Amino acid sequence: MSIFREIQQLFSKPLQEIAKELGYPNSTICVLSGSEVAVKTKYPVIYNNIQSCRHNRDARTPMQYAMDLAASWVMEDYIIEQLKNNGLIVLKAGEDKERIILPDKNVSSNSDCLVEYDGKSRHLELMNDYKGYWNRYKKMDLRDDKFLKLQNEKSLFLGVSTSDKKYLLLNFAKETNAIYSPLHYAYHKPAYSIRITPDMLKDLDYSDIAKTIMSELQ
Repeated sequence: MSIFREIQQLFSKPLQEIAKELGYPNSTICVLSGSEVAVKTKYPVIYNNIQSCRHNRDARTPMQYAMDLAASWVMEDYIIEQLKNNGLIVLKAGEDKERIILPDKNVSSNSDCLVEYDGKSRHLELMNDYKGYWNRYKKMDLRDDKFLKLQNEKSLFLGVSTSDKKYLLLNFAKETNAIYSPLHYAYHKPAYSIRITPDMLKDLDYSDIAKTIMSELQ
């Protein structure tokens, strides 16, 4: 099942309606509607941006990639809202913070957010596992140079496994070991794999997540 469909199952409303409520640009709402003809006709620049993203879409069609990307933004914004509701200040910081699909040359692996509490702030990367991959294979894969960027930024990393209702939080200011693969079997791109031990996956509770982030910011 596609990421778009996995995420749609988590919400009672169509994703394009949620995107509209969140103030997403019309082009992204159009992408979520699933009409490639409409995107190509009404938003040719965005359509061309989608076509350019060959590296990131892997084996998906351009439209499948675009729908998955836009749906992942909806999920990301849902998580951000939960963190805010539990006492954190969260600011979107990535190149895609305006929720507009960018051309491939403008897509980067910088962290998604800045999280703040009690006058202290850190970069925060968000990632979701919709298929239970982390728990099943006891590892998490970060493609291209994402692992190195997180280390360089000393970021916090919040991974949410919606299928298992679990989360994990990593602090890249501390030593984090990973195994490098120059050609990951699924991505067919370089990737770093981090071993996931049972104690790293905790029951999904946004109040608990916020408290853990707060403690890491101290």
